[in-house]
Amino acid sequence: MFKLRVLYFAVLCISMSMIHCTQTETNKEDLKLEEINAFIKSYNRFNPTDKDKAAADSLGNVILNLRNTEQSRNALRKYILLTNADKQYIEELFKRSRKADDKKNEAQAYFLRGKRYAQSFQIDSTYYNYTKAEFLFKSIQDSVNLQEVYSHKAIILLNNKIFTEGQSQILKAMNVNKEHKDARIKYSESIIMANALVGLEQLPEALKQLELSLKLLDNPEIVKFFLPDAIRLNKITIYYNIAEVYIKQGEYKKAQNLIHNVIDKYINESTIYDEMMLAHLLYNLTQADIKSKQYDDVEKNLVRAIDIQLKNKNLQDYNSYKILLAEYFYLIKKEEQGNQLVNEVLEYAHQNNNLGLEKETLTVLLKYKKEQYNTNFVRYEELNKLILDENNVIKNTFARLSFEADSLERANEQLQNQKNIITMVSSALLVLAITIFFVILFRQKAKEVSLVKLFQKDTEKYYDSIINVQNELAEARNIERKEIAKELHDGVLNKLFVTRFLLMQVSKESVETHKDSLINEVKEVEQYIRDVSHVLGHEEDFKNKEFNELIRDLVGIQNRNQVTKFILFMSNDICFSRLSIKFKVHIYRIIQECLQNVQKHAKATECQVSILLREETRFEVIIKDNGVGFDTDIVKRGLGFTNIKARTQLMNSKINISSTEGKGTSISFTIDLNESVEC
Repeated sequence: MFKLRVLYFAVLCISMSMIHCTQTETNKEDLKLEEINAFIKSYNRFNPTDKDKAAADSLGNVILNLRNTEQSRNALRKYILLTNADKQYIEELFKRSRKADDKKNEAQAYFLRGKRYAQSFQIDSTYYNYTKAEFLFKSIQDSVNLQEVYSHKAIILLNNKIFTEGQSQILKAMNVNKEHKDARIKYSESIIMANALVGLEQLPEALKQLELSLKLLDNPEIVKFFLPDAIRLNKITIYYNIAEVYIKQGEYKKAQNLIHNVIDKYINESTIYDEMMLAHLLYNLTQADIKSKQYDDVEKNLVRAIDIQLKNKNLQDYNSYKILLAEYFYLIKKEEQGNQLVNEVLEYAHQNNNLGLEKETLTVLLKYKKEQYNTNFVRYEELNKLILDENNVIKNTFARLSFEADSLERANEQLQNQKNIITMVSSALLVLAITIFFVILFRQKAKEVSLVKLFQKDTEKYYDSIINVQNELAEARNIERKEIAKELHDGVLNKLFVTRFLLMQVSKESVETHKDSLINEVKEVEQYIRDVSHVLGHEEDFKNKEFNELIRDLVGIQNRNQVTKFILFMSNDICFSRLSIKFKVHIYRIIQECLQNVQKHAKATECQVSILLREETRFEVIIKDNGVGFDTDIVKRGLGFTNIKARTQLMNSKINISSTEGKGTSISFTIDLNESVEC
């Protein structure tokens, strides 16, 4: 006993120690998260010092070692956004989010992955990951992040000169969550829309949008989202775009004054961002100077801009700027320097298959050089066609990526839904089958025990009668099984088929519309199965409703299938009240079986059910469709056809089947009212 107490005390101490360690570890992580969030708030990504960068690297390692919690995933996401962390961190966020079924951060991981691909100009991968993020944000109804995805998709399209689709995406972003947008989101959407309008040459509207962007940057609320350096650099970007619009409108003086003012007031050459913006501004300034024939500072400004682009290894803009410098040299008759620059750019364009840059160079040559004019013109026309084809390929690529991502998402969702439905239905059917099996087994065992007892009481006296009873029971069971097989095939399977067919047509958008009808269908099947033995023994239940109404309901239910249209023609003069209950059941089941076969196999667009009076005491039932038809020799061996044939024979009638492959099927039988008299 003493040993047990010591053991219990030891276990208790260990447990308390583990709890204390866990609490201590949790408290330490909470402190780390507080430090991480504080660092993120104070970090200046536009002008970080070497000390800041080192601290950010150290912090990244700390975040990777945190436990996989919602708080640590959020911290990791913010860290990636702030420091532009490499792909390792993005993949870690993706892995952790998937493991925790955190769809919001999984969507963010797709989004960040897309941004990473965008930096390396992998537009296919960028657009695909943005589209995956879009679907996930839609699935969790995260409208705030959804509008940001639309904005970035717009940027990708605009950068690839697909302006109409780009404008469509930014309009989507602007229409999401209209009433609850903060100043940062309004600003980003405004500046993207302005770029779309510039690309579409809608210059007055673009200017209005750019002026709106400036006003939004002066909104006091914006300081909650942007550091002063970020606000300053964004203003430079807007002024750069305004100057570009002025140049396109031919208002060169306005553009020159604006650029000089921006350089003097906003540019701080200590950061890489300022250097790049200075290069762009100088390029626009020289464009305005050349077009207004003010050549004094053109060469100096362009050379400075070219040096900045070369320093930062931005070879696309570096070569574009050289083309403008070559044009300037041609204007001032320095053809040798112009030729040298043009040849350098053409060599780069050919090496990198840069059609746009080659076309830009040929534009200058056609304007200023008469030598090889015809050759250059032919090549210029070829480039126009190639660039147009390339743009079409890019458009088609984006469309294909959207379609593939959409199809994959829908397929996954549909498979999951089907899996859930199959699991539920299978479980229900299994339970039902087991229940029926044990009920039948119990009944049979009870009957057998009763018969054995009876047999034991007076073997000699009742031997003959017992044998007769057993034979009758065997025959009755055989008949009962056949009846059950018929009813299960004609009743339960038909109802389950209609339900399954309706389920196959349900999409995510229409699930609420069909939900109640699907539930009712399943309830009807459940009720039908519960009452099947009662129905088999009491067919008088068919009297609860007029026979013609039952037929109308049966045909009406089929029209839930939107592929095939079912039409009913019924003579008003037929006296269904003269039919016996058994005849009504047989006719109903035959029509039901035929309609099920149309649904399952016919692929028809129309099916007509006709019940026509032929004579005073005779009417004919015809089921006709315009489907694919079938081989009657094969179909006649099926259980469904066997049931139909048996039912018609019980009514002293004969089934007629006419089917031609590709032209449809007609099934008919005739009922003589004199053969069936209601009791």
